[in-house]
Amino acid sequence: MPVSRLADLVASTLVFPMATTAYCKPRAGTPHSSAYYSDVRSAFGRRLMSRQYRYRDETGRWRGGLVVSDPVGHQSGSQLFGT
Repeated sequence: MPVSRLADLVASTLVFPMATTAYCKPRAGTPHSSAYYSDVRSAFGRRLMSRQYRYRDETGRWRGGLVVSDPVGHQSGSQLFGT
């Protein structure tokens, strides 16, 4: 399987449900809200977090991995993984 297809698969089956659970308010009747999404986050959050490529830049700040920008709720990126 090409890497790009693998990345799309991970994003659509893991990252999207985890992000929806972590950062969006549930809304009944929408396809973007599902009780099963929290199950995905619980089952795969820590494993996905441990598989990120992270590194320290020249100032010592952590870079890389999955990056979250939450201008509405101002929640941290670790919220994505359920930590």
